[in-house]
Amino acid sequence: MPAEIWPQLWSHRDILLSSHSALRPGRTCVQNTLFEMEQAASVMPPGGVMLIDDIRSHDGFLTFAKRHPEFKTILVSTLDGVGAIGIAVSG
Repeated sequence: MPAEIWPQLWSHRDILLSSHSALRPGRTCVQNTLFEMEQAASVMPPGGVMLIDDIRSHDGFLTFAKRHPEFKTILVSTLDGVGAIGIAVSG
């Protein structure tokens, strides 16, 4: 999603669920993940949820979790232990 779309999308301030794929071309995966999570976090109401996949490929989700202790975070592994999804719930 082009960066210029984010301010319009998040201006609605009623985002309850944000889904993000951590593997993107262009900027690094860490930068992409952090940018999109920070944008969502800035307007997400209490109880809002972010789902981020492919989080084993870099530290973007972990970095966000350390920066934002007000979010409850959990890592959910696939049955084979290869893949993982990060879940962040705003407090």
